Amino acid sequence: MIHFSAHTEAPPIDCSFELRYGEFLGLYGPTGSGKTTILRMLAGLNNAARITVDGVVWDRSVPPQAREVGMVFQDYALFPNLTARENVAFAAYKDSEHVETLLDELEIREWADRKPALLSGGQKQRVALGRALARRPKLLLLDEALSAQDAAIRKRLQAYIKQAAKGLTTILASHDPGELQNLADRTLCIEGGRIVGEI
Repeated sequence: MIHFSAHTEAPPIDCSFELRYGEFLGLYGPTGSGKTTILRMLAGLNNAARITVDGVVWDRSVPPQAREVGMVFQDYALFPNLTARENVAFAAYKDSEHVETLLDELEIREWADRKPALLSGGQKQRVALGRALARRPKLLLLDEALSAQDAAIRKRLQAYIKQAAKGLTTILASHDPGELQNLADRTLCIEGGRIVGEI
């Protein structure tokens, strides 16, 4: 079980929730509601929250790389000097077979040898998703992970994420209620850093 609790003034976050292992949780709310901040807290990029995982507290002494978390950022955060394949492989711990599988499943093999500057926003987003999954994370954090995709690719990637997330604990932040309804087991509605409902 994962317990999350944060009460901060800047940015304003005042919420608590629990997450079962293997659960797919949605965070729904408008831009600026606190969804991204909550994900960054879980990833260890903002240490203002109290997070307990199996009774172990994740505090400042537990850095991001020790948390077994994979995260897809809104701005992708790809390494500009690495190709798409190298970005995915960076997190794969020398598991080249896993990397090649991800290139196929995310439909990025065709431009796997291009660097991020030569990729579209949707392509970068898929590379970022591949890098997050390459870690084989226990906790997968997706921040508007499919927002840059066209409708056809988005539908295929939703199906892929639904399959890939089996056995993972996943949180998807999105302002698309249809996407959350399709993917999440339950969804928390966030406004002003507070949980105002559940759908």
